[in-house]
Amino acid sequence: MTEFHSVKSSALCFLACVAFVTFAKADQVLKYEPAVVEVTGQISKGKEQHPNGSWFDFQLIKLDAPASIKGDDSGQSVDVSEDKLTEIQVYSNDASIRRKIDALAGKKAILKGTLFHSHTAWHVRQLVMSVTEVKEAK
Repeated sequence: MTEFHSVKSSALCFLACVAFVTFAKADQVLKYEPAVVEVTGQISKGKEQHPNGSWFDFQLIKLDAPASIKGDDSGQSVDVSEDKLTEIQVYSNDASIRRKIDALAGKKAILKGTLFHSHTAWHVRQLVMSVTEVKEAK
């Protein structure tokens, strides 16, 4: 191998490594409903106390990479911009989807659905996802 090819190979390897690190650290940019988004991360469950004194269970996804979302920051909407989000509260009106999410607690999953900003005492993270599809990630 000539010195030129060695330098060229080293430079390509360096650029590939820099590109990977940049990609791995890039924030996901999400969109509010009606857009359907897909997120990947570990499913987790928790318990929270409502201001009325009752306790409730919730599910969330701990994202593989931080996310941001651009909202309406005019004060006319609850769907405001957020940065560096690492968790999203998840739910579904479909009992079979709720069971699938529950069964994946502690495991990595891919969820599809729509996002809205928290706006009640039942919402325990800034973003809430109405999940329409669930699958275990490899």
